[in-house]
Amino acid sequence: MLTYRHSSKENLKREIQIHKKLHHPHIITLYHYFEDHENVYIILEYATNGSLYDLIRRKKECSEKQGFVFFLQTALGIDYLHKKGIIHRDIKV
Repeated sequence: MLTYRHSSKENLKREIQIHKKLHHPHIITLYHYFEDHENVYIILEYATNGSLYDLIRRKKECSEKQGFVFFLQTALGIDYLHKKGIIHRDIKV
């Protein structure tokens, strides 16, 4: 019987393998990963402004035009995923 911890680790590895194959300007690139006995380490593209949520919180205001740009970039990234047969399960602002 698989333990929850083992099952979660296998799910994470599967998601990493999927993410490594993604190449889109609006999706953070996953460069590499490695693990030790207790942890899995993921090397991602550096996001200069942090997450979209953090950026919006720091700006305190977001114009309709800037909001549209964020929405469009998100929609283009999701469209790319869908065309590859991938459904994102955890989209949030």
